[in-house]
Amino acid sequence: MAFVPAMPLVLVAVKDEGKTNFAPFSMYGQLSHYPPLIYVSMAKGNLTAEIIGRTKQFSVNVPGTALLERIKLCGSISGRENDKSQAFEVFYGATEDVPMLLDCPVNLCCHLYDTLEFRDTFVYVGQVTDTFADEGCLINDRPVAVLVDPLFCTNQGEFHRLGGKL
Repeated sequence: MAFVPAMPLVLVAVKDEGKTNFAPFSMYGQLSHYPPLIYVSMAKGNLTAEIIGRTKQFSVNVPGTALLERIKLCGSISGRENDKSQAFEVFYGATEDVPMLLDCPVNLCCHLYDTLEFRDTFVYVGQVTDTFADEGCLINDRPVAVLVDPLFCTNQGEFHRLGGKL
């Protein structure tokens, strides 16, 4: 396996047929400023991947370290057999069918812009249509990483928090 450094952990939220599902992913990043594009990578066969493929919309939510135990639970059970809808409190922006997590300090509502398909993986590119951030993690109207207190996940399944500035 190739070396992959610790990656930021996000919670992707989707809604299909009235049911909300959450799943953690650590292959995530920004692709473009104009238009604002982000990506999230997930295994084929994942329920969240199937829902994004059908609904063409999702949210990416940046959790703080205080949510670690709930995130581990959401990542250890499948939404096919378990109802994860009560794991987090949701809210909606202008797009009423895209749930965002009130417990997360940063939320990005996305419409599917493109899909890249690999042998065992989908990479979903989302155009950010709405952004929400807790006032407590903003300086000059911009989220500040140390105030968000994001989680990072290694390919060994270890969790870390952001270290000090160098």
